[in-house]
Amino acid sequence: MKINIITYTRTKNYGGILQSYALYSYLQNEGYEVEFIDYVPERCNIDDPVMFTNNILRNSRLWGRTEITKTVWRLVKFPKIKKSYQPFIDFLRSRADFSKPYYSSDELVNDYPKADLYITGSDQVWNSSFCRDEKVDSPYYYSFLKNERRISYASSFGKDSIPNKNIGEVKSHLAKYDSLSVREDSGVEIIKQMGLISKRVVDPTLLCEKKVFDDLCLDKLNITGYIVLYQVHFDQNTFKLALQVSKTLKKKLVVISIDSDKKRQIKNCIFVNPNINEWISLIKFSSGIITDSFHACIFSILYEKNFIVNTGTRRKMSTRINGLLNILSLDERIFNGYDKEAATKLLTLDINWEKCNSSLKEEQEKSRKWLNDAIKNRCDAI
Repeated sequence: MKINIITYTRTKNYGGILQSYALYSYLQNEGYEVEFIDYVPERCNIDDPVMFTNNILRNSRLWGRTEITKTVWRLVKFPKIKKSYQPFIDFLRSRADFSKPYYSSDELVNDYPKADLYITGSDQVWNSSFCRDEKVDSPYYYSFLKNERRISYASSFGKDSIPNKNIGEVKSHLAKYDSLSVREDSGVEIIKQMGLISKRVVDPTLLCEKKVFDDLCLDKLNITGYIVLYQVHFDQNTFKLALQVSKTLKKKLVVISIDSDKKRQIKNCIFVNPNINEWISLIKFSSGIITDSFHACIFSILYEKNFIVNTGTRRKMSTRINGLLNILSLDERIFNGYDKEAATKLLTLDINWEKCNSSLKEEQEKSRKWLNDAIKNRCDAI
């Protein structure tokens, strides 16, 4: 049986790439022939400098003002950005099969790759906020298919509601799915309001066996006795807090960032711009993690590391973090504010891993059963 997956495969994000790889690995280990549909939305199209520039600068008051400022940005900034995307793209390319690239919905309609089953994968594939004018990015809903079977696994809207103008179109697409599953309870509610049924399941990084990530880890690191700070959106106050906490605990502070320019803004720490294998390893061998990242939370849990989450700079994006921590009874790991003593106390407060892992195992088993049933078209997955 051949299964095609459409998800984010050209993103410059550790969690985004790893969730894609995790779903691919799980299905492959189940014995299926698996292939990614290489859909390249405008915002990820580093093959077209002009399109990429126009998309990324559409809301920029500085660089997006005129064609001249856009051209300057494209000549000065774009080459470095393109280079930074390459390790993420290469990671998947070297480990998974892909269709040919498709740069538009029309290209897919005219010649889409054939399979026995199509899966919309996880992450925020249904978040219209990433698109110009909040338009529906219809290929992620398999708008180009005819009557072929399709399901979703842990797909996400990335927020608690969708624009009213998109409801009709989204409902029309989702009604064609054999089975629907989403990553957050908020997604279940959005779909329920359309008169459709879905199931909440775990993120693909929790679906596959941990060995998938162990095999990616380095045997050891040159750094020891450190705390990790990883922020999707860098916040100077959180950095200062992490620095204070690390000094109190007599640990080094390792700051992970995909933006090498941030190195000039921060001092008195170890700044790293790791590849994906190194990113996992830095979490695995750390003494604790401070983060605003959903997937950094997941890998902290997988490797049983104390962590705290400060979502203050990403409140609109924290639904998935809150949901995950609630399911695993880890709500106490959420930390708001910048109080050094409180943060230090929380980071050193040991987690009841036996209780957490028991809840996690239950969620994993339910999610695996749902996916296996949905693939085989069993009625209890609908």
